[in-house]
Amino acid sequence: MWFIEAENNKLVQKTILFDQIIRSKNAFIWGEVVGSQFAYQMLIYRYPKNIKGFIISERKNNQPYYLFGKKVYTFGDLDKLNSDRSECVIISNNYSPERIDYLRENGFRQILHSPNIISAELDEKNLAYCKTFFLTVDENLFNKGNDLNPIDKKKVEDNVYIYEVISKNRYHQLNEDNINSKPGYVHSIEGGASLNFSKESIAEITDDTGDNVSIENAAINEQTAAYWIAHNDNNHPYVGMFQYSRGLKIGYSELYDSMKRDVDLIVGLPWITKQPLIYRTDDILYDAICRNFSDYKIAAEEYFLNRIFFKSNLVIAKNYIYKDYVNFIFSVLRYVEQNYQIDYFSRQLGYLAEHLTNIYLFRHRKDMLYYFVPEIEYFH
Repeated sequence: MWFIEAENNKLVQKTILFDQIIRSKNAFIWGEVVGSQFAYQMLIYRYPKNIKGFIISERKNNQPYYLFGKKVYTFGDLDKLNSDRSECVIISNNYSPERIDYLRENGFRQILHSPNIISAELDEKNLAYCKTFFLTVDENLFNKGNDLNPIDKKKVEDNVYIYEVISKNRYHQLNEDNINSKPGYVHSIEGGASLNFSKESIAEITDDTGDNVSIENAAINEQTAAYWIAHNDNNHPYVGMFQYSRGLKIGYSELYDSMKRDVDLIVGLPWITKQPLIYRTDDILYDAICRNFSDYKIAAEEYFLNRIFFKSNLVIAKNYIYKDYVNFIFSVLRYVEQNYQIDYFSRQLGYLAEHLTNIYLFRHRKDMLYYFVPEIEYFH
C-alpha cells in the first residue's frame, strides 16, 4: 500500500511522483479533521476519482462518520479495506511516530511528502504579507504588558466580555487551576447545554437560555455559543469567543489600547497555505454565496484563491460587528440547509462556518480596522 506523509513545516518537491502515485492508486486522507479537510479540498478536484475516504486513529465524541460524502474510517476499520493494501493514504498533519508505525504494520510501505500542506503560524514575513490585504492597526503603538492600573483594568472588564466555550464532553479535561485562572474579561459558556441531560452546572452561562439554537450543537459545534452571544449580549461594547482549548494571546493592556484606538476586530494570526485555495473546492458554499449572498461573492473568491486561513473562529469584535458576523454565518448555513443535500450530523455545517468566518473577514478587510494577535493553547 502506498503511504504519503506530510509535515507542517516541510515542502518536499516530489510533485511528479506524487501525481503519478495518486492517479494510479485509491487515496485515503489521514489526520485530524481540519487538516484532513484542507488536504481533501486541495486534492479532490485534481484527483476526483482517487480520493476514496478518510482515516482517523479513533472516533471520539462527535467525530464524523462522513466528510464531503466520503466515509471516515478508524484504525479499527482498516481490515474493511481491500486485503491487498494497494490503497494510498495521505497524512494531512499532526501525526505521531507511533501511528506511522501502526500504519506500516498494517501494510503501508512507501512514504512520500505531499506538496500541499498548511505551514506553521505566521512569522514576521507572513504577517507583512497579511497586511497587504487587511487594514491593520500599528501594533507598535500597543503596550503589550499587563501593567494597567486598577481603574483601567476595570474599564476593560466592563467593556470587553469574551466567552470561553466549554462543553460537557470536554469539561473533564479542565482542572480547577485552569478554570480559576481566567482573566476577568473571560467568562465560561456551556455550548450545547440543552444536550447536557445531567444538568450539572459546568459554566457561568449556558447557551440554552434566551434566544438560542443550543439543540443544534452536535451539527454546528461552538456556533451555538456564537449565536447566543450575538442574540443575547447587548451590554458590552466588545464581545468575542474562545474555545475550551484555545484562545488569543491578548492581555489587559492590549485590550485597553484596542478600545482606545477604535479597533473593530481582533483575530488570531492566520495560517498561510503553501498554495492558494481554489473556490471550486467547496461547491456548496460557493454556489450558495453566488446565488443568494452576492455581496460576499468577491470576498469568497479572494479567500479561496488566496493563501490566508483564519482558524478556529477566534474573533473579538465590537458588539454590533459581532452580531453582523454571526448573522451572516447563520444566514448562509440556513440557506445551505434548505437548498442542498448535506449530512447534518457529519459536522459539515460546522466546517462551513469556519470558511464563512474567513469570507466575512475578507469581505471587510479594508473597511474595518484589524489587530492580529497569536493564538494560544488556552488551558493546556
